[in-house]
Amino acid sequence: MEKKKNNKSLQKSNSFWNKTLAWINENQRLLIGFGIGLLLGLFIMIVTEDEEIATLKDGTQPVVTLKDHTITADDLYSDMKNYYGVNILVNTIDKLILDEKYPETDEMLKELETTAERWYQTYETYYQTSKEDFLANNGFKSHKDFIEYLKLDYRRNEAVEDYIKKEITDKEIQEYYDKEVYGDVNTKHMLVKPDTNDKMTDEEKETKKKEALNLAKEIIAKLNTGKSFDEVKEEYKNTEGNPQIKSRIRSKMQEVSRARMMQSVPEADVVITNPTHLAVAIKYDKDLGEAPVVLAKGADYLAAKIKDIAAENKVEIVENKPLARMLYYNVEIGNQIPPELYQMVAEVLAYVYSIQGKI
Repeated sequence: MEKKKNNKSLQKSNSFWNKTLAWINENQRLLIGFGIGLLLGLFIMIVTEDEEIATLKDGTQPVVTLKDHTITADDLYSDMKNYYGVNILVNTIDKLILDEKYPETDEMLKELETTAERWYQTYETYYQTSKEDFLANNGFKSHKDFIEYLKLDYRRNEAVEDYIKKEITDKEIQEYYDKEVYGDVNTKHMLVKPDTNDKMTDEEKETKKKEALNLAKEIIAKLNTGKSFDEVKEEYKNTEGNPQIKSRIRSKMQEVSRARMMQSVPEADVVITNPTHLAVAIKYDKDLGEAPVVLAKGADYLAAKIKDIAAENKVEIVENKPLARMLYYNVEIGNQIPPELYQMVAEVLAYVYSIQGKI
């Protein structure tokens, strides 16, 4: 029933507009003449010596004369009809109908003033022009003239909204958007996230994040080459390519390496700290090398674990901030200390050996 009512209403509306358009077509010259007449009255004024407005007797009478060139009323009418006739006619009809249907309100005027100011500000920002320049460049005699133009546009929008509310149902709108705009949308995704845990140091967590980001970029790059999503997904499903498996393997290897490192801490001669954030365990064995070796190192959580193990196994802990930093950031686990640190490490070892009675 609702659909039939809508169809009847639509037919009535179509019938009304068909009749209107037919009437306009039959009386086109009359209406255009009316519109042009208004323009001629407003814009084409021939002033006599007594400053009285002259009247045009017929279409052959000159409107403008420039040396050898004369523009008659008929010439002006023909050009204005071709360029502006339809627009003037439509605007005139719309204004007559919509002014009556949508009376002026304070709310309307307030919104139009806001719209006008927005136009002025936009032109001032992008073109560095004043309000007066904007009005002159767009054919408006004054701010009031611009507001009148905006009123017609405002009322047209109101009419369109009313028509949609009355003649088109929400269901029809939804069906249109589902079919013509949105359609069916299928999405797929691969989740890539850093494999971190609370036991990791900030440095280790940051490394994990960078690995995950690089892996995501690698996947995107392959998709951008034209490979389908399913192809890339299958490629990363195998043991070597699967992000989750790769991450877990790296994590497991790090855990094994960390456990092995912690097992070597009791063998250290000393643990050098800064004192809370870093810890480096070193050992000197002249039979194994010419210089002391870094057995273990860690920051934050790992540093605390290294110090705990050292304390449990009676390994000396010495605070030396500069040396701890240089060892932590410049010497990898299992490597000998560089020559430039020999003197500083020797002084620490001499102090430890004297406490232990070895020298």
